Amino acid sequence: MTEHDLQNEIRMELTRRGCCAFRINVGRVKTADGRWFSTGTPPGFSDLFAVKDSRAYFIEVKVAPNTPSDEQVNFLDQMRQRYGCAAGVAYSVEDAVRIVFGGNEDRCICCGEIVPEGRQVCWKCEKGDCNG
Repeated sequence: MTEHDLQNEIRMELTRRGCCAFRINVGRVKTADGRWFSTGTPPGFSDLFAVKDSRAYFIEVKVAPNTPSDEQVNFLDQMRQRYGCAAGVAYSVEDAVRIVFGGNEDRCICCGEIVPEGRQVCWKCEKGDCNG
């Protein structure tokens, strides 16, 4: 699987779980007339950006054995420490889900909503009324 394929799978799963997820094209390219064009994002900006319930999430997507660059690690650290966002590196769809929804033990496996201890599905999903 390519990194691009994994990004798409993550975006689809996060969208299925009620997030608004975007792929961010970063870097610089040379235009046909020889000028350089920058995407305008800061160095290290994450591959995916998602929003759910007024919270921002930054996900750097990697396929093993690739690892994040120093700029990417710095960006994720800044988003977490300075701005309080959830941010991390995902090597799988499950990793991305954990970044956004945290541990699954107290969350609905369908939509990600918080559920009482011991339950795996929220009341809405159980009744078929969920958005997940």
